[in-house]
Amino acid sequence: MNFVIVKFPIILISIAYSLGILLSNSKLEINDNLSIALVSFILISLPIIEKLLKGRNKFKTFLLLASVFVISFIFNSSRIHNHNPVGTSTIKTEITISRLFNSYPNYQNCIAKDVYTSRKYLTVIPIVDSNNYKIGTKLFVKAKIEPLNGLVIPNNFNFSQYLERKNVNSKMLVGNYIETTNKHSISRTIEDKIDESRLSESSKSLMKALVLGRKDGVSDKLMASFSDSGIMHLLALSGLHIGILTIILTFLLRPLKLLKRGKLIRSIVVVGLLWYYSYITGFSSSIIRATIMFSIIVIGNGLRREVNIFNSLAIAALVLLIINPYYLFDVGFQLGFSAVIGIVWLFPMFAKLWRPKYKVVKYIWSLLLVSISAQIATFPFTIFYFHKFSGLFFVANIIEIPLITVLLALSYLVISLLMFGIEFDFLVFGYDKLVSIIEWVSIEISRMKSFIFYDIFIDKLEIVLLFFLIISITVFFQSKKVKYLYIGLISVISIQISVFIQKLETSKNNVLMMAKNEIILQKGNKYTTNTNEGAKLFYNYAKANKLKQSDSILDNVFYFNDNYYWKIDKNFKYNPILYPHTIIVGRKSKSNPEMIVNDKTQSVIYSGYENSSSKSRWEYFCSRKNIKFDDVNNMLYYRKY
Repeated sequence: MNFVIVKFPIILISIAYSLGILLSNSKLEINDNLSIALVSFILISLPIIEKLLKGRNKFKTFLLLASVFVISFIFNSSRIHNHNPVGTSTIKTEITISRLFNSYPNYQNCIAKDVYTSRKYLTVIPIVDSNNYKIGTKLFVKAKIEPLNGLVIPNNFNFSQYLERKNVNSKMLVGNYIETTNKHSISRTIEDKIDESRLSESSKSLMKALVLGRKDGVSDKLMASFSDSGIMHLLALSGLHIGILTIILTFLLRPLKLLKRGKLIRSIVVVGLLWYYSYITGFSSSIIRATIMFSIIVIGNGLRREVNIFNSLAIAALVLLIINPYYLFDVGFQLGFSAVIGIVWLFPMFAKLWRPKYKVVKYIWSLLLVSISAQIATFPFTIFYFHKFSGLFFVANIIEIPLITVLLALSYLVISLLMFGIEFDFLVFGYDKLVSIIEWVSIEISRMKSFIFYDIFIDKLEIVLLFFLIISITVFFQSKKVKYLYIGLISVISIQISVFIQKLETSKNNVLMMAKNEIILQKGNKYTTNTNEGAKLFYNYAKANKLKQSDSILDNVFYFNDNYYWKIDKNFKYNPILYPHTIIVGRKSKSNPEMIVNDKTQSVIYSGYENSSSKSRWEYFCSRKNIKFDDVNNMLYYRKY
């Protein structure tokens, strides 16, 4: 039977599947029995509809896409909403470190996976003898498991949501542990060989970032300079890295072409080696995406068939989303796909503007166009997630892409030699010098702060409108049809209306927010805080809502919207306030509630330490006196009037 799915482009199917994931991420849920019934009905009815609707391809296409959308929603609803966080408990198990975060002198933060249950945890490991553990390290641990308590501040990075989308729903506090790592794994062996080499520390960290995707060793200064220069993508394992590796492998395996069907055999070997490299680097979404794309291209060339890059992208996206629907919300996934789409779609259009005669000029011009195409396509996502845009990206990319390409090729060579115990001094010297040049260029470019635009905030609706604007202008230049200019104009007007509505809503807001020891009061378009340094925790909130800071600083006792508040950060022996009020218990306070709560105290907000006798004493006292008690330790206190 010739089903319509065989004829239909994979691109729209991938879009329909993605929309189903977006709907499943909402609060809308569906009964399990109804899910089974709907999926069964769709699967049974599709062949029948195919027969009944001969010649009506548009209608069949619509039904197919609707079916994919519904199946995606049903299939992914249970996967996305099935978090199953655990309560507080103590366990003994074996874990594998899969992701590293910031480390401190006494402990190390990471994501670790339970070897036996496959459950992931935000893990805190005590550091012994300054021994930081690497990705892939296995530990047998005795640990305490407790729920995550996330501090979520408006317009700030939502770490709790990030963990949730990594399937991390609980926290593991490691007590005693023993390392059980298999140090003979290929990934660990490569990392150890790099660490044991005579390369400089900067070279080691950059090599591990470029080849293994381990960016935790790269200095904060270099990371910041790459970010400000608009070339952070060069440090992330992506299509550039897989593309260079594909070229190298294709060149090295040229002798296989002498065999019968040698081109196809070489293609299969190259694809196999690419997937082995993906395994070594931990199967990150960016690597899987790039590997799928280049696998299709390489196999297509081996079969002497033309490959459609858009179909390759769609297949890569669909495979990734079937594996893990959370990839759709991953920053790297969104930036990676939009960048490649931008390059494939916009680059040919820009290339027609000018065709240089000289090879060097043509190469620089091509690099510039590729960079511009990628930046245009990723612009909405870039400012939404990072709130800044570098006007130096084209300069940085023209200089750094060739340097990183050479460095990456050298990295593969150096590692290959290190695996055999060979280390040439001239290679070490050359590699270190090249790393020094890359660092110097990046840092010097990032110092030109006047070309970097900070504190740009947009919401999700404005992202969609910006993409409509970019797409409509692009299609207009390709088709010369005025209606697409009208769509672009409508997008611009809609963005302006959205900004105006946000300003109007902000002007009406009277908000009290508190996180840790910082308090912010918003009255219309102005805010007041209780610290001399300004609103550190609420900086993004103030900038996103275009708030201006008033000259005054909040006293310990302040009046806001007909309510008195008293923040206590030291010991008090009595309460002088004779009006109805709320007491805010700070981290430095050890005051006895029986001494400072009076008959005018209406509520208590506790922002002290979680595991302390002070909290228990306050909570017990408030329950006995029937006083409202809010525990905001590591949480946001938000009250809108």
